[in-house]
Amino acid sequence: MAGSGRKRICALVLTGGLLAATLASSGGASALQQSGADTRAQAVAVDAFEIDVDFEMAYWQKFRERVQLDTDEATIRALVQTEQGQRTIGEYSAPLSRADEAKLLARYQHEDEAADVAALLERQGDGYAGVFIDNSAGGVVVYSFDRDLDSEERESISEGFTNSRDVSFRTVAHSLDELENLQNELDTSAELKGLVNASFV
Repeated sequence: MAGSGRKRICALVLTGGLLAATLASSGGASALQQSGADTRAQAVAVDAFEIDVDFEMAYWQKFRERVQLDTDEATIRALVQTEQGQRTIGEYSAPLSRADEAKLLARYQHEDEAADVAALLERQGDGYAGVFIDNSAGGVVVYSFDRDLDSEERESISEGFTNSRDVSFRTVAHSLDELENLQNELDTSAELKGLVNASFV
């Protein structure tokens, strides 16, 4: 691009607490300066990098929506100006209040607990059909089985969680073992018909 060749940070990729700057040539404008009359433009420094708040806002809102936090733009802009908000941008890829951070950490713990229990259930088989987290219901962990569980079985599974109220169960038509066996049959059939290469199955 034409101009003085000075560089400005125009975006930040935030992954697992690591910051990676994407640099683009600027026509001599100061770092992160917004053109026109956009009075909302902000730039904040995080770990020696400057972040274009307007550029990152849509991502931050989607991140916060995914974990059921407030997505109000004014709230997020206020958080970005705090030490807490700037620290959590580096650690979690989005500005968070102390309450937000506590909720997010609890969610991560919940997901870890769900994965641990799921691994055990998968090894045991016995009608287990999978697990998912229902974010629309506040992060409830939903376990699926091809049969109705009795109260003792439900209680045994729920004991693996810090808060057993965040666990629910549903009955489905097929177990995970049945679905995997069916998938293997389909793969074998396709291989015999020459539809797929066995090395990729």
